[in-house]
Amino acid sequence: MKQAQATDQQFFQLYKRLPVEKKKEVVAYVEKISAASGTDPEKRPKFGSAKGLFTIKPGFDDALEDFKEYM
Repeated sequence: MKQAQATDQQFFQLYKRLPVEKKKEVVAYVEKISAASGTDPEKRPKFGSAKGLFTIKPGFDDALEDFKEYM
């Protein structure tokens, strides 16, 4: 975690020194590599988005015959 914080701080120090046009290029590049790596938070599945894609059959959580002697 400390290494990530150091990297973030180093990035921000370098970023702050850039002119506005170069900052725009950096933002566009980071968005591009973020999308390519699958870390874009807007593309993450939303909670409940898989609702209805699969079902649990009745009796799924009933005791298994093999374990009846232990219960």
